[in-house]
Amino acid sequence: MMNLNFDEFEQCDADSNNPSNQEHGRYQLLSAYLDGEVTVDERRQVQEWLDSDVTFQQQYRKLQQLKQSIPRIPIPQGEISPEELSMRVFAKIDHQRIRRLVLCSSLLLTTVATSLFSGMFFGKNTLQRAKAPIPTPQVEADPLMIALNQPMYDGLKQALEDDVSPTSKE
Repeated sequence: MMNLNFDEFEQCDADSNNPSNQEHGRYQLLSAYLDGEVTVDERRQVQEWLDSDVTFQQQYRKLQQLKQSIPRIPIPQGEISPEELSMRVFAKIDHQRIRRLVLCSSLLLTTVATSLFSGMFFGKNTLQRAKAPIPTPQVEADPLMIALNQPMYDGLKQALEDDVSPTSKE
C-alpha cells in the first residue's frame, strides 16, 4: 500500500489563490482517502470536509460508486490466445524477412543481367579488352644509387669543401 503525503500538496494549493488548484488537491486527497493511502492527519482533514461541505460529500459518493463499479466491468476476452497471437506475429515477421530477401536478390540479379546485356550490345570488345594483359613499361636494369654519407665523385667532394671553407682564395 502506497502512503501519499498530501500535506505539502494542500499547503501549495492553499498558498495559491486559484480555487481550481485547491479543488484538485482536495479531490486527490479524497481519492487517496478512499484507497486507504492517507496519514492520520489527512484522514481527519477529509472527515472534517465530509462533515461540513456538501459538494465534497457529493464528490465522495461519486468516487465511491466509481470505485465499486470498476470490479464489475467485464474484461473482454480475446478471440485469440496469447500463444496464437505470438505465433502469428513471428510468422508475419518471418514472411517480411523472406520478402525482403527475395526483393534484394531480384534487384541484384537484375543489376547483373543488365550489366551483362549492356556489355553484349554496346561494347562487344569490352570483355576481350578486360582479358587482354596490360602492357608494363620496360625499365632499364640500372640500379639507383643514393650517396648519404659520402659523395659519389671525389671532385664533387672537393667542390663542396671549397664552398663551405671560411677562407677565400684571392
